[in-house]
Amino acid sequence: MKAAVLILLSLFSLTAQAELDLTLPKLEYDPDFCKKYSCNFSNNILPKLEFNPRSEPSERFIFYALNVIDVWSTDRAISRGYGKEMNPLLPDRPSLERLVLHKTVLIGAYEYANWLNDKQFVVTMNWTLGAVVLSNTRIIIDNEY
Repeated sequence: MKAAVLILLSLFSLTAQAELDLTLPKLEYDPDFCKKYSCNFSNNILPKLEFNPRSEPSERFIFYALNVIDVWSTDRAISRGYGKEMNPLLPDRPSLERLVLHKTVLIGAYEYANWLNDKQFVVTMNWTLGAVVLSNTRIIIDNEY
């Protein structure tokens, strides 16, 4: 009986091996991989690979420019008396120094966390800051012109 079971098991294993395709797909080498994605080779054993595309310098420039315009337009609306700060982390009417300090600390935290190298984060922040700047501009135009 044991011999029959061993023969049947060996036959099943042979048929299972015959049906498996164990060929590996051809891997293609991309010489620009680390330019497109963040590659950190500080660890000598295995590299740390992050598969988020890197943000472009122009996207980071837009990010910084929108932050400057946001501070300027918010301060203008607050100092002229027809606007208030909507950020819950700041008072309704913060000073220019407090606005600049708040933006500086936030951008420093983003840099420290390496979020400004993540394309998706920078693009999302640019769209959000663009909407904030448009809202501030609308408030300024409605009250000054």
